[in-house]
Amino acid sequence: MSLLDGITKIGSEAVGFATAPLRTGAKMLGTGLETGGKVLTDVANGDLGKAATDYAGGIGKQVDNVKGYGSEQLGHVQGVAEGYGDYLSSGASLIGEPVKGVARLAGNGLETAGKTTTALAMGDLGGAIESQVQGTGNAFSIVGDTASNQWSNYAG
Repeated sequence: MSLLDGITKIGSEAVGFATAPLRTGAKMLGTGLETGGKVLTDVANGDLGKAATDYAGGIGKQVDNVKGYGSEQLGHVQGVAEGYGDYLSSGASLIGEPVKGVARLAGNGLETAGKTTTALAMGDLGGAIESQVQGTGNAFSIVGDTASNQWSNYAG
């Protein structure tokens, strides 16, 4: 997850949390109308036993609607927490990546200096130049990797 992914998840879950009462209310209204229509039809047909069964089924659906509301809200709260965790984790990576890049550059510099010094001590001027060229190439690669990783931490 990236910084932007975390922010997006937080926003999405917060909207879901805020609109859950409306969705649940609509479900309850729909269940009430459906149950009322069934019971009214059953009574009109003279089937009081079926009317009682349909009414009990409607009550059960309403209980499920209310339980579903609680579960949905809990899910959104968990989603916000996950999004915030992703945001914090990506933020830590955003800060840590340049530090890691500097450490890699320092290690590369020491390695390059060591190889160059060894080559010069052995009288190998070509080897010393080759070590410098390779070290410079590695440094550019490290900078590129660091920039790429930093972008991934930000945008995903």
